[in-house]
Amino acid sequence: MPERQLRRSARVLLLWLGWCVVCMLLALSGQAQTKGSAPSAQPGGLLAQSWWRDPGGQTTFEQVRSQQFQPYQGIFSRGYSGSVDWLRLRIAASAQPVALLVSPPWLNELTLFDPAVGRAPQTVGDRYPVDANAWPGPGFSFELPAANADRDVWLRVQSTSAHIVSLQVASAQQAPSLFMQRTVEPAIYLTLMVVMFVVLLASWWLQRDRVLAAWLLRHGVVSFYIAGYYGFPALWFSGWLAPSVLDRMFSISVLLVLPLSAIFDIELLRTYRPARLWFRALCALPWLGAALLLPFALGWERQALQAGVALLMLGTVVVFFVAASCKPPQDVQQLVAKRVLVAFYALAMGALFIGLATVLRLLPPAPWTLQLIIWHNLFTAGAMTVLLFVRSQRWARLNEQMRWELQRATERLQQEQQHSQEQSHFLHMLMHELKTPLSVVSLALGARRDREAKLGDAAQAVRDMKAILERCLQTDRLDATALQLQRQDVDMRALLGELAGAIEGLAGRMQLGCSVPAVVHTDRQLLVIVLTNLLHNAAAYSPAQTPVAVQMQSVPQAGAEGLRLTVSNLPGTSGWPDPQRLFDRYWRAPGATPFPGTGLGLHLAQKLAQSLGGELRYLPSPTHICLELWIPQRLR
Repeated sequence: MPERQLRRSARVLLLWLGWCVVCMLLALSGQAQTKGSAPSAQPGGLLAQSWWRDPGGQTTFEQVRSQQFQPYQGIFSRGYSGSVDWLRLRIAASAQPVALLVSPPWLNELTLFDPAVGRAPQTVGDRYPVDANAWPGPGFSFELPAANADRDVWLRVQSTSAHIVSLQVASAQQAPSLFMQRTVEPAIYLTLMVVMFVVLLASWWLQRDRVLAAWLLRHGVVSFYIAGYYGFPALWFSGWLAPSVLDRMFSISVLLVLPLSAIFDIELLRTYRPARLWFRALCALPWLGAALLLPFALGWERQALQAGVALLMLGTVVVFFVAASCKPPQDVQQLVAKRVLVAFYALAMGALFIGLATVLRLLPPAPWTLQLIIWHNLFTAGAMTVLLFVRSQRWARLNEQMRWELQRATERLQQEQQHSQEQSHFLHMLMHELKTPLSVVSLALGARRDREAKLGDAAQAVRDMKAILERCLQTDRLDATALQLQRQDVDMRALLGELAGAIEGLAGRMQLGCSVPAVVHTDRQLLVIVLTNLLHNAAAYSPAQTPVAVQMQSVPQAGAEGLRLTVSNLPGTSGWPDPQRLFDRYWRAPGATPFPGTGLGLHLAQKLAQSLGGELRYLPSPTHICLELWIPQRLR
């Protein structure tokens, strides 16, 4: 590994260790404050706490009473164990019944012994019906009868989950309100989780993003785990499902948190290009977490849960280092910046690391360290909901931009392909049309007899070639540049007369019909090109010596005064043109191949007519080929 990467990894490791040390110091200070607090001396209050562990779990209550108990303060926490823990509680005298409230709600079996009042042992737990509790609510509850003197009660704790017990003693009248207060926080918590789930579900429904899908799956399982942590499934579903089923469902949700969280982290971080070694370790976590379901199913529930918590604790370190080792490309940085992602994982994974260390009894228990697991999930859900929502919006915008750029690139490619095809077609047409005139010129230059006649043919061939090249140049100028129109008055009668004498084969054949003054204000040069093409086509492709009729009349169109000019001729040997392709570039009728031409004349004429504010249409009669040109009286 390069020295620069080693230094960078060392800095990240020091930051991580520093964060963990700070959290541990806070936990130790909280533990010291708890030990220094005085026991409650109020009536019915908890005066002292002590514990003893029964490794085999077979000791009777009478035998337990003679054991040496060790005092403790605050929360009882001994991690995962197959043993049975006994808690001895000194309860102050009270003239009223007392409520003993026990949490967390995941403990399997709690049995209370109160020999001073002669009551039979009472058993509650998440494997027992909710009705076994003195008061329904999240957690477990016992009612202690009134007593005139201080007395000891014993609580037997057995569970496949972590042995963590938090006790609260209050008067029986306060118990219902305390349970009500305990439901407010988790109700708000779960409501926020549902709202975030709905927001991201709507975003996923629109985009079908794999990262969002992985998060939604994780979010759903974590929400059930949080509900089980607070004891709500037992309250909601106790009438439908057996307590043992609900207990196993909660345990399974605990085991599924690791693989589903790791799958989400893999989907999110893979695009950020993390270091290969750390990413491989992350990819192994889902398989290791899922493998714990096998011993759980075989009856080793406690061992599977303990291994799952330890593996999840290790996973916090792996995920953080994967995020810190990322080198994301620019397009991924635009979705969520790396520094934002690293800051998120530092806070989320650090808090979870401390909470899990408390569960495994690597750190002394304190109320706030145990709450880190719960509040870590809410922080993670809220922060990730914001990040993923922002990411999805940016992703949608980037996709839209990419689609637009792809569309433009496709259009450019199509234009280039079309241009390439047109160039190929143009060169093919040019070679084909110039071949015959060049052959004529070659024969004329090599002829020894009738040289004058041959030279005349060569001169005509040269004129044909010049006309072909001129037509090509005119079309190219029309495509390449914006036309600069030069407006002037044009006498259509005089112009048509000039063209009739200049166009070969038209002199003496054109029959002009005009009943109105034929003066238009337009661009004369462009109009000459249009009329030349129309008259040349009529003269070249009609039978020799047949008339070419030109009719002009004043016709308004679209609210503008204009002149309509119709050129008609009989079809010649080339036949009738195809109405669908007559104005296409390079198109020529199959029968027109013996005649020199480019297939650009009518295409050029139609485009120039549009530039003059008019239009050129093909309107044949039953006997004649008719092309109709309309141009405005005054060009705007």
